[in-house]
Amino acid sequence: MCGEFKLLPSSLVLLAAILVAAGCAQPPVSPPARVSPRIPVPIEAQSRLLQNAQSHYADGRYLIAANLLRHLIDTYPESQFLLEARWWLARSYEQLGDLKGALAEYRVIADPARTSILGEESDRMTAQRRIIELEQLLGPSPSNSNGRTAILIPSHHLAAIPDLDHWLQSLTQAGITTLVLEVGTRHRTEQGIRQRSKSAATRQTQAPAGVYFRTGRANLLQDFIGKAIPVAHRHGLSVFGAITLRRMNWLESRREWADWFYDSVNRRLKPSSNLDLLNPAFQEYLTGFLTDLADTGIDGVLFRADAPMGPTEGLSSYGLAGFERDFGRTLDPGKLLPRTDHGTSASRQEHPPEFWRWTGWKARETLKVMDQLRRAMRQHSPRLLFALEVHPNTVTAPAEALMQYGEDLLEAKRSRFDSYLISVQRAVTPNIVERLIELLGRADRIWVTAPLPEGHLAQLGDRLDPRTDRASLAKDIGVMYVKTSAPIP
Repeated sequence: MCGEFKLLPSSLVLLAAILVAAGCAQPPVSPPARVSPRIPVPIEAQSRLLQNAQSHYADGRYLIAANLLRHLIDTYPESQFLLEARWWLARSYEQLGDLKGALAEYRVIADPARTSILGEESDRMTAQRRIIELEQLLGPSPSNSNGRTAILIPSHHLAAIPDLDHWLQSLTQAGITTLVLEVGTRHRTEQGIRQRSKSAATRQTQAPAGVYFRTGRANLLQDFIGKAIPVAHRHGLSVFGAITLRRMNWLESRREWADWFYDSVNRRLKPSSNLDLLNPAFQEYLTGFLTDLADTGIDGVLFRADAPMGPTEGLSSYGLAGFERDFGRTLDPGKLLPRTDHGTSASRQEHPPEFWRWTGWKARETLKVMDQLRRAMRQHSPRLLFALEVHPNTVTAPAEALMQYGEDLLEAKRSRFDSYLISVQRAVTPNIVERLIELLGRADRIWVTAPLPEGHLAQLGDRLDPRTDRASLAKDIGVMYVKTSAPIP
């Protein structure tokens, strides 16, 4: 007993029962308590990775989904979720345009030696069908055996395509490998910000300005780019977005972001119709805007040849302050104009040293801004490619191009763009391209424009002939079809 108590005999049986229940008596050995088994932490982590990846995939963030799935596969090679992770990774790769990567994952899933976590034979058969389809897409194309072929069109033209899937398939069969879409509207008044005093009636007749992908930083007209990317990727097409950094007509109301130019007649600075790339607030806007573009799953960006940027352009307070910071002297815009000696022609005008310091500095600073934007976009999409469009004079007359457009091909080469687009007349194309190859060192970094065939866009695939259009070009030169009615500035 646990203690000494005087009890009546009739209570002994009841007391014994109470003592046993209370624990004073030695209890018998009981079996282990049954509890719900707890999922090991690694299994929980694997499940969360898979669920997060599926969530990002559903939201269209395919690169993030792919990175999570790759981490799951590499970190837990014996995971019970392995084949399911490979399934979603294959689908993510397809959306990103990495058809070879998707093919490799589908082959693992279809391997009969592996046990599918998906649990259905139909899933293995689906993987086998995708293998056949992807092998056909990745097979050699008779029209595309000698280089890359792209088509550049305004995004809103996609609205005229009744069957986008069939149209993109016809482009692939014609030899097109890359679809380049304008990210926003390009129309504007002739004088832009300088002519904002036009009548209300005139402004109302203008088409709305905006962009063609989802972003909270501009007026969305319609998500043509978001609609086209997954369909294009299914057909093995890469998708690039084309943008002109200093011309965004959906920002015409942001007067504080306008650049400034020197009016040589009135000898004073005036606001320009173009945007100021050196304005920190505008740079911040561009970073957010373009990272939103990167998040669409796009494959690359083409920086279009921008508006002319002569010596009297780019004279905002940020430009003037930056020049003074780097050279230790104040820039006098009035002294940038060339001196002409009496009796000499205009072609023999002499430019002061300050002129060349200023034009060279502007070209380098513009490329620095592009570098910042590229780094920001690649943080969201590391595999993004970047192309730069340049004027023909940048190759044939570099000093003139530096003065007129603020372009310097050798400086751009140091910035390591993936490729360069040049618009030239067909009669002089071989000579310019030959010189461009000498400057860049590789033919596969060059795109040359070709006129887009006339006719309805829906039947475009039937009218394209890339083999003929690149017959006179060096091997590996890319051809990009563009509308001839919209030449570069």
